[in-house]
Amino acid sequence: MLALKDLRVRMKLLLIIGSALVGVIALVSMSLLFLNQDLQREKELKTRHLVETAHSVLGFYQKMSAEGKVSPQQAKTMAMAAVKAMRYGDNEYFWLNDMQPKIVMHPIKPELDGTDVSNLKDTTGKRFIVACVDTVKAHGAGFVYYLWPKPGFDKPVQKLSYVKGFAPWGWIIGSGIYLDDVKVIFWQSARQYALAGMAVFLLITAMSVVVAGNIARTEESLRLSEEKFFKAFHASPDCYTISRKADGVYIEANEAFFRTTGYSRNEIIGHSSLDIGVWANPEQRSQMIERMGNEGGLRNIETNQRTKSGEMRTLLCSCDPITLKGEECIILIKHDITGRKERERQLLKGKAELTVKHEQLSILFRTVESIKKDWERTMDCIDDQVIMLDGQGKVKRCNRSTAKFTGLPEGEIIGLDWTQFTQSAGMPSLGLNDRSAEYYHKDLERWLSCNYYPWGAGGPGELGAVITIHDMTESKLAAMEIGKAYHELQVTQSQLIQQEKMATIGQLAAGVAHEINNPTGFVMSNLGTLGKYADRLIEFIAAQTEAIGCQESQEEAGRITALRKHLKINYIIDDLPNLIRESLGGTERVKTIVQNLKGFSRQDQSQCQMTDIRECIESTINIVWNELKYKVTLNREYGELPLVRCYPQQLNQVIMNFLVNAGHAIETQGEITVRTWLQGNAVHIAISDTGSGISEEHRARIFEPFFTTKEVGKGTGLGLSISLNIIKKHGGDVAVESEVGKGTTFTVTLPLDGCQEDVVIGEAC
Repeated sequence: MLALKDLRVRMKLLLIIGSALVGVIALVSMSLLFLNQDLQREKELKTRHLVETAHSVLGFYQKMSAEGKVSPQQAKTMAMAAVKAMRYGDNEYFWLNDMQPKIVMHPIKPELDGTDVSNLKDTTGKRFIVACVDTVKAHGAGFVYYLWPKPGFDKPVQKLSYVKGFAPWGWIIGSGIYLDDVKVIFWQSARQYALAGMAVFLLITAMSVVVAGNIARTEESLRLSEEKFFKAFHASPDCYTISRKADGVYIEANEAFFRTTGYSRNEIIGHSSLDIGVWANPEQRSQMIERMGNEGGLRNIETNQRTKSGEMRTLLCSCDPITLKGEECIILIKHDITGRKERERQLLKGKAELTVKHEQLSILFRTVESIKKDWERTMDCIDDQVIMLDGQGKVKRCNRSTAKFTGLPEGEIIGLDWTQFTQSAGMPSLGLNDRSAEYYHKDLERWLSCNYYPWGAGGPGELGAVITIHDMTESKLAAMEIGKAYHELQVTQSQLIQQEKMATIGQLAAGVAHEINNPTGFVMSNLGTLGKYADRLIEFIAAQTEAIGCQESQEEAGRITALRKHLKINYIIDDLPNLIRESLGGTERVKTIVQNLKGFSRQDQSQCQMTDIRECIESTINIVWNELKYKVTLNREYGELPLVRCYPQQLNQVIMNFLVNAGHAIETQGEITVRTWLQGNAVHIAISDTGSGISEEHRARIFEPFFTTKEVGKGTGLGLSISLNIIKKHGGDVAVESEVGKGTTFTVTLPLDGCQEDVVIGEAC
């Protein structure tokens, strides 16, 4: 095959002219293609910018509505009027439609306003309005192409429309530009480009002729050029090497190469680059040679090469095949870009950091906007009314509950003076001096709670505030019900206390009966004996009377004496006073027990009075003694105590509960110790037992109402709860110490002045 170097100069000239012609044609074609694309893009950008400008007009009026300057309907009317008046070009306009689609506003054909245009089609059958709606739904905005006749013409031409949705009102705004003028401009430019291309071709042809005339001179000067080349070769700041293609042996290298790699001339010339280890990746050289064979030459191939010291350098390599002395060689130009690559890495790092920060900032802005919307939705979801006032005391914001309460649209509430607002709504006017109020709204028949929260800094004129209005009707009614229930609970509690007392009295009834039966028994026995004695005395007295009446013989006198001795008249006379005294003692004890039982069972409505605590303890012991005496040894350790002002019947109940519980804690035999002492201004009563004790888990609950560890039917769980309440009512306290298996001690601390009612002095427990 004939090589290019073997062609004659004339043929080379023809090839150059033909290549130039092809290149000019290709350049003109590409330029026209790019021109057509640019004209199309220019039309798109123009339409988009115009529609976005009109879109911003809608945003302006919507913002006025959001700020409360106009109502939403007024904002829409003003926006339609503004868009309707907008024109550009000769007679281009904007239209508005909704998502149905229906025309909202058409400035050229007002008869279309409010009509459904979903079936409006171009000459190809394309429903272009529906296509506009689909584009907005899918992307929010976009371009739509269709065919439509220009005003005043019947023939349809291609038209480009840009549409963009306006979400707050559910509108779509759009405008279109006819593209027929694009073809006119294109063909005008095509003629101009063709003429310019022809001129360039003629210029290249002329230059080729001139070049052809100079080729001879060029060949003559080639030798001189080669000499200049080698001078430039060695003087270049870039690394130049010439090596054999086959084995990579260096034939020549310039000073820049030796300086960059650190090798001397003797270490390079005559040695292979592969043996020296210049290439960090030897396969790169093989790949470059392969590409060079396919492409003829390579430019700016980035490679990594190693210096003598082992440092890695980044080089841009350009190579071309040459022939020296009939041997295929490669001339390799290496430009050191290590510093530039490092700067690029730093630049990319900074750019990446800037991109990350920009993205973080964008995320922050989106987060803030999302939080704002979430907060507004939150405020609209709550039932309480929330109103924000500005520094002048006017309503700045409010939630949906406020509009519902007042019956006014939110837009009309914004800007109202707070005082006027409260007067119109029938509310109290709150401020810095009065920040909360409860009131009854007669019209709504609701209880409302209003709170004023000032915020901001500076003088009073600069302060804003947040007002909250809470409907507390349910809680108010519940409080009334609770009050009623509390009163009923007090009555029930009083009944429970009396029932507990009666239950305790019933528990002790058998013991009291036993205590009464004992003295009654020996009284009856003594009285029976006394009856027999009386019979004998009567018999004796009768005999004596008879004897005295007769007074006839000594013998009779002896018989009377014997009878007196037989009937033990002397013993009877001696024993009769004792019997009578014991009988009186027994009946007195019965009287005491009955009186104590009567006093203990009295209703807890007695007066607060000065009381001897020891007498209260003793009277209670008399009542419960039958419950204790068979298994308890009772120890009394009374200290000197002053009179205490208290409710004695209630105090009796407390002491009785502790004594009975102590007795129940002792299973077989044990001791109960009752101690009293004075400390400061309080009397202390300690009741200790040697019973089973109370576990730690139960100790924290023993004073809870209805809590009991006794078997079912043996306790109500109210005794200790009632006792603690009684002591608390006296201003005192109850402490408990217990150890399982060793016993329990209840210590009552009772102030000397335990109640505040009028004092009755001298009344015993």
